[in-house]
Amino acid sequence: MASYVEGILAPDERVALTGSVTNWIWAGPVVLAVMIVAAGLVADRYLHWNLIFAAAVLLAAAWVLLVPYTRKATTDLVVTDRRVIVKYGLIRRDTNEMRLSKVESIRIDQGVFERILGYGTVLIRGVGGSFEPITHVADPLAFKRAVEAQLERYETGDARVRED
Repeated sequence: MASYVEGILAPDERVALTGSVTNWIWAGPVVLAVMIVAAGLVADRYLHWNLIFAAAVLLAAAWVLLVPYTRKATTDLVVTDRRVIVKYGLIRRDTNEMRLSKVESIRIDQGVFERILGYGTVLIRGVGGSFEPITHVADPLAFKRAVEAQLERYETGDARVRED
């Protein structure tokens, strides 16, 4: 769990599930990085460019791979016994938090390939508004079940602290 979530938890708040972003976010960037390196090798073979060109090609490939690495490393998806917390970003932080008492419905969007690959988008609708979609969630059904289990505990009075 990242320091952001640890820093905002109430003293007696318990984490029920820590979700994650799917590893499939690497697929496109890895293919693109391989294509960049391959194009660089072909260009070097025919044009006989120098070491600076090779370094630029490798730097471009690394830059492409930095995007999914940063997304995976800086995304927190947490369900606690009181709320759902979603945090994106390293330098620019984007957070969404919703108290369980405000959750109206949970929806999962998965296309055919997303179902096969085991990831999807979770949409949590809150009372009086909506929660932004949480995209590329690994095992979105487990995330949904964790939210529903905490909602059930909250609604039946089994939760340690009631929030009204």
